[in-house]
Amino acid sequence: MSRRTADYIRVVDSITAQIRAGEFAPGDKLPTYAQFADRFKISVTTAQTALRILRERGLVEGHQGKGTYVSERPELGWCGQVARVMWPSLVLGPGKGGPSLPQRLPE
Repeated sequence: MSRRTADYIRVVDSITAQIRAGEFAPGDKLPTYAQFADRFKISVTTAQTALRILRERGLVEGHQGKGTYVSERPELGWCGQVARVMWPSLVLGPGKGGPSLPQRLPE
């Protein structure tokens, strides 16, 4: 019995690939939930789930009443966002441009 990829994962992977390939550029408005549902032959709820995951990963931004847009820096998922915040402290040291890190973990 072959395992089928969940629909929302298939949509997330497809849209992520399109963003990475430049088919959707930073600032581009994405199709509506209904349009994604029609395109991928899925429910609107599944389309909403996929776009929520893309928002959580930092690839897209939702604007109430206006739509969903590709983030200005879509190459930065959550890991990249953490690195961007932490990098100044790691390179320059605590208090030199980023949040300070404890010298050792509390006991």
